[in-house]
Amino acid sequence: MDSLIFGISLGIAHCGWAVVRYRAQRDPDGEIVALGTWLFDAPETDKANTPSIALRRGYRLNRRVVRRRQQRMAEIRRLFHNHALLPDHDRSALKHLGLDPWNLRARGLDSKLLPAEFAVALGHIAKRRGFKSAAERKYPRGATNDQMMLKAIAATRERLK
Repeated sequence: MDSLIFGISLGIAHCGWAVVRYRAQRDPDGEIVALGTWLFDAPETDKANTPSIALRRGYRLNRRVVRRRQQRMAEIRRLFHNHALLPDHDRSALKHLGLDPWNLRARGLDSKLLPAEFAVALGHIAKRRGFKSAAERKYPRGATNDQMMLKAIAATRERLK
């Protein structure tokens, strides 16, 4: 009894197919009945040979990140305005002239900040929340990131006392 096997090979620039006939069930040698292939232009960039879909995906992901960051900052400005930390909640509400968020964050550890200064410092933290660098970190002899963070929290508590 003859048996037919159909094979299909799909790639980003080709589609191939073949039909093989086996005369017996245990026969290792088959007869190629038909085969063919279709070749087409690969959807890749000319210079880097990366799939164009990867470029589109990257642009889409970047747009999503920017949109979410804008939404988060708008909600934070609205929250600060509702709690009387900011006079209004427009886009430039956290960009007061002469206020450096890094200095305000450092000064806020030792002294009380004005409401607008507090809003600028918190807005700066919120703008960069969740960011983790892709760089590899080297920790001293078995120290993990969590252990280092716990030590820093303990040191900050001591400073606050």
